[in-house]
Amino acid sequence: MAWFDGNVDEAVKICRQRAGLLTIFIRDSSEESQKLEGIFAEADVASLVRDKHSDILLLKIIQGTANFDLLHSVYPVTSIPMIQFIDGANGMLLYSVVPSGKDDIVKGLTEGIDTWLHQRAALPTTNLSEASVPRPSSSSTTTTTVVRNDDSTTTTDQAADSQADLQTRVARAQERAIEIRKQKEREAERLQREKEIQRRKDGQLTAEAERARQVYQAEQTRLEIEKERQQEAAHRQRVLDNLRQDKEDRERRIREAKELAAGGTSINQSPPSTGATSSGGNLPASTDYTKARIQFRYEAAEGMRNFIGEFEADDLFGRAVEFVRKETGLKKFTLRQLYPRKDFTDVEGKISMRDLGLVPNGVLLVIPAVRSMVLNLIQ
Repeated sequence: MAWFDGNVDEAVKICRQRAGLLTIFIRDSSEESQKLEGIFAEADVASLVRDKHSDILLLKIIQGTANFDLLHSVYPVTSIPMIQFIDGANGMLLYSVVPSGKDDIVKGLTEGIDTWLHQRAALPTTNLSEASVPRPSSSSTTTTTVVRNDDSTTTTDQAADSQADLQTRVARAQERAIEIRKQKEREAERLQREKEIQRRKDGQLTAEAERARQVYQAEQTRLEIEKERQQEAAHRQRVLDNLRQDKEDRERRIREAKELAAGGTSINQSPPSTGATSSGGNLPASTDYTKARIQFRYEAAEGMRNFIGEFEADDLFGRAVEFVRKETGLKKFTLRQLYPRKDFTDVEGKISMRDLGLVPNGVLLVIPAVRSMVLNLIQ
């Protein structure tokens, strides 16, 4: 079975010229519609249409196409799949069927074509195509004319009105299809604009979220630096308190040693002792010291740790560095003297304790490399 290769408007015009029957199979993309379409190609179904009449035009329309919109605007499609039978002579919808199988298709074709043939037989001869109706003989012309004389004018006028009405409906349907297409285009443009606006809003929200994250990170960094400053200030205050206490203890011991030496001289007239105890007790009046007693202060994870190292006065400062490395396990650190303020570097490692002013005693802070870097940035 051959389907008409054209649109609805062209099919209607051909059927109107031939006063034929326009048979339209309306389908969608479902598997059921594909199976029903295949039934039309079967030999017995094709012969049914071919044997009935030659002026039957078969048209296939798929839902969602421009042909479908045009047809639906003139002849409403209430179900899919569906078969519609339209009389080309007057543009009237004669019959429609909703098939579910081969039997429904055969029955629908039979009833639809028979209905059209019945109405076609009732129409005047002049309304039929010349190809489909035999030419009357000269002897029968008068008779035919006489038979049709009573109502031929009325019937012809009705057919003309029907054709004009069909053309008007087709024109309106085409205008409607164009309007529907324009509405779809406007709707697509509107959706595209809304999508672009939403994309920009999402971008703004993302940028605001990124700025909020950066502000939060900056605030956290500020709080951490402030906390480090507070901890360093507390550590510095503890060191100052310890140094002040050490200074007071040292002055007290020196004062007591002088008082004891002065009392011994007045009573025994004997010279003062020249020795020095390892615990930092009585100090001699002589300033020629041979030992360097250094107190190291290191704030470890478990708390403040104090340890003392005793060195020869002429030992190089590098021995003190090695001593601290063994005691703390640190690889990189800074040794800081608070009064006067000074950080000892690798250069001082080759200078003696005496030349650095650490004889007879001194106090040094042990600051790990990371903390030292933070303190330098803060200060």
